[in-house]
Amino acid sequence: MVLSLLAPIWVELDDNVARGRRRTGGERRIAAQTTLAADSGRHKAGAPVTWVALATVGDFGQVAYPVPWPSELLLHAAEVRLSRAMRLRNRLLRTARKLNDGVRGVDDMLVLEFFEEAMAGTTLSYAGLNAFASEELPEGFVMAREDGTSMTRDELANGGLEWRLSRALSQATGKPNLRDDKTLWTAFMSLKSLRDAIDHAVGGRHWHELANEEEQLFATLLAEPDLGRHSRLVRAIIDMYRPPTVAVTGVA
Repeated sequence: MVLSLLAPIWVELDDNVARGRRRTGGERRIAAQTTLAADSGRHKAGAPVTWVALATVGDFGQVAYPVPWPSELLLHAAEVRLSRAMRLRNRLLRTARKLNDGVRGVDDMLVLEFFEEAMAGTTLSYAGLNAFASEELPEGFVMAREDGTSMTRDELANGGLEWRLSRALSQATGKPNLRDDKTLWTAFMSLKSLRDAIDHAVGGRHWHELANEEEQLFATLLAEPDLGRHSRLVRAIIDMYRPPTVAVTGVA
């Protein structure tokens, strides 16, 4: 597949997306969604519009599609997976059967599905936040460091997420440093720790290497009463930094 970006070619949004925009404030997954400030040759003032790219798909030809935010695609997928994970958790705990000494057994297939959705949703939440922290750094951005050195946008994008979420985004947007918000920063570090645990999970034939239950990823996931807090955190951080869309002019 060969992609060719056409920008800014503005098109009016599909009716379903437009209705969603009026109802919720916007289809967040579309990157350049906005409204026209004045009439143009093909669109009326106030029309919801976006710009499009073309993909050449083999013998099928060219396909036009609205350009999305990668972060929003990842976050939307995370929200879906974590919501399903919590439904599965509620179901498997509700149907657990008594064994002995206060131990309850859960349905094998349900708990495996829960682990899949919980791990995927957590990983996607972190990936969405990682993508967002790069998206918001403008082209040519250079972050000044306290020691007199600097980091370019590319260096920041390839470096740690903590740098981008704190000083880099603060310098780039003029917004407060996320690290100064103790509640959000603590929640972010909790998400990062869980994502790291998934990346380096010990299980299978190595389960006996774990010193205690707290080190067991799967026990941690099962004990978590609100996995959805991770995707809500990412939404809160995005809303903190990303400004609302504004009306555009000069659209053909």
